[in-house]
Amino acid sequence: MNRKLFKVFTFLSILSLLFLLYTPLSKTEADQVPDYIDIDTFPQNIFIDMGELKPGDKIITTINIQNKGTIDFTYFTYSEFLEGSLPYFNALKVTISDEGNHILYNGFLHGLKHLDPRKLPIFKSEELKFLFEIPYELGNEYQGLTSSFNLVFSAEAPETKPPTCEEDSTQSGCEKPPSCEEDPIQSGCEEPPSCQEDPTQSGCEEPPSCKEDPSQPGCEEPPVDVPVNPQGPNNPSESGNGGTEPEKPENDTLKNANNTNNLLPDTATNIYNLLLIGGLLFVSGAVILLIYIRKTHREL
Repeated sequence: MNRKLFKVFTFLSILSLLFLLYTPLSKTEADQVPDYIDIDTFPQNIFIDMGELKPGDKIITTINIQNKGTIDFTYFTYSEFLEGSLPYFNALKVTISDEGNHILYNGFLHGLKHLDPRKLPIFKSEELKFLFEIPYELGNEYQGLTSSFNLVFSAEAPETKPPTCEEDSTQSGCEKPPSCEEDPIQSGCEEPPSCQEDPTQSGCEEPPSCKEDPSQPGCEEPPVDVPVNPQGPNNPSESGNGGTEPEKPENDTLKNANNTNNLLPDTATNIYNLLLIGGLLFVSGAVILLIYIRKTHREL
């Protein structure tokens, strides 16, 4: 009985150990397949025998372009000369059209340098028709000539512009800086010093005095009013028309007025001298009258 229990216990221990070894301890996700571009053509290799064709003959072939990648792409086509007769290659013409018979290119084969890019979604395909033509004007010197060339199909991922800050304001670089009220210590939010702290800063200069700059506003001298004596009937004008037009002040008068503009006005008068003399005369008369009255009373 003990042996059976030991075997069962051993079997369960081994089974638990295997379970722990092959079971991940944490939850994992499947690896994401990276995006890639895969363009394919069918058929991949085309051999066109144009040696038996005569001038004016045409031959048509179709190529199916497939998107086997994981993203949409745009592709373009161009021709590439390999070997053979280069003049014969330059003389060949080609016309390319899509499934709706829209002409994509019509010209010489050597001029097919870059067909306009065409968009092909993922898991989609489209068919292009290639019509090769030997021009009528080719001479006998082109008979029996051959050329080898490639039609190259190249694909590239379409350009994706990142969304603008208006479309996605949460993306990096679209954060609005805090205002000065929210973060007053950030650059550009410092308060300028006062004029007392820094009197040399712009706007704190004291204005010059009127002596330093008499032409500044507020330093103009007031105009001088020069009195003009009106002309009466006894002082007719010298103009000869007998009018009463006042005489214009002479230049000397104006100069004297300007020279005395900065002097104090002459307010002195003789009225006080006259009052003093009158007071002395009054006192002298009063004294004489008093002496006369006393002498008169004594004699009586």
